[in-house]
Amino acid sequence: FVWAFQREAEGSPGNKMEEKALGAPGAKLTQIQRTRHGIVGRYENRIRQMSNPQKVFEYFATETDENGNPLMTPHDFVRSITPFGGRDSDLVGHLPPAPHSSPTIKPKLSPNDDMKAVPMIFRKLSPSGDGRLTINEYLLITTFLSLPASSFSIAFRMFDQNGDGFVDAKEFRSVLGMLYRHSPVSNSFRPQPKSWESMIPTPTEIFGEKYEKRLNPTKFAALLQEIREAVWMLQFNMFDENGDGTISAYALASHITSHAGQSQRERFEINKKKLDPTVNVEDSSDIICRMRRKRYVWQDFKSFHNIVDSVSQLEKGIQISAAADRPVTKSEFKRILKSVTGGTISKSTLDLMYYLFDENRDGTLDHKEFVDVMGEITAHGLNKHRDVGIQRLFACYTTCMKRGGPE
Repeated sequence: FVWAFQREAEGSPGNKMEEKALGAPGAKLTQIQRTRHGIVGRYENRIRQMSNPQKVFEYFATETDENGNPLMTPHDFVRSITPFGGRDSDLVGHLPPAPHSSPTIKPKLSPNDDMKAVPMIFRKLSPSGDGRLTINEYLLITTFLSLPASSFSIAFRMFDQNGDGFVDAKEFRSVLGMLYRHSPVSNSFRPQPKSWESMIPTPTEIFGEKYEKRLNPTKFAALLQEIREAVWMLQFNMFDENGDGTISAYALASHITSHAGQSQRERFEINKKKLDPTVNVEDSSDIICRMRRKRYVWQDFKSFHNIVDSVSQLEKGIQISAAADRPVTKSEFKRILKSVTGGTISKSTLDLMYYLFDENRDGTLDHKEFVDVMGEITAHGLNKHRDVGIQRLFACYTTCMKRGGPE
């Protein structure tokens, strides 16, 4: 249905939509186009949340190899894990060529979507060296992104099976196979491969042509962090509508609130809309006016995501503060952040966070809601089961019957 809806929107006589109508830098949609845009965007969110990895990969991949197999560009990959935020400029509806052997004309995905903008880590992991990914690299990167940044040292010890302080190619493949078998994303792969090891790439750029290189703890953590920062940079470029190296408060707020639960989304949507500089709003408070004019640079975006990655430590600090009857004001949040992570936060980013997560405007953080949403952002939605629970229910039922029924 959505596929036909898009085709009709893009190509029907008398109803031709320009590339910008699909969502692109500077796009301004009519009401009808915005309705279509929202329908496709919400449909894509369901694909991200509920579909098995093959469907996600095939839907968002925009290129093919010489045999017609789908390939993801780095930009495609980031779109596949970044929820639709509801902005006119959010790209939606880029289906892979159908059939794959007959590529169709695709709109330009990003003003920076060229080889210069391809992060080096994507080139290292790509079989062709140009950053394009097969389903195997897609599973590898999503698995790494699902590992909490706070657990990198634990992850290394898990990969270092013989305890010699290094991870070689064999250990890399062995432990990834175990992770795949327990990952919610890989678990939804259909049909399940007989051996996950057969689908695990071993990048020669990392382990050498003869797999003679090994990773020590520092290099291993640097590899995982490089993947995360490459994804953040691609997301930042995607939100940079003007191509000037900055994003608006509205774009950052859309990115944050797109990870909120359904019950929270309506309130977030009302507050987020007030930050849209193209919309006239009645609320002309000083903080709204200031945030509507604010532009965030890459360092702001990176610092925000470093805070997001520290959410588990922050949660403990906030709980201790709450137990001591200390309200989590802006100054208290900065103190907790400095104490538990050693990090800092800019005033404009802190203002935006409190604008979104201080529901009653009393100057204190709704820390439960904050932790829930930040947890979703850091996990990229990759820690959730990709079904409605029916398969797991039957699996539990089968296991119970094999054990002789309930006791």
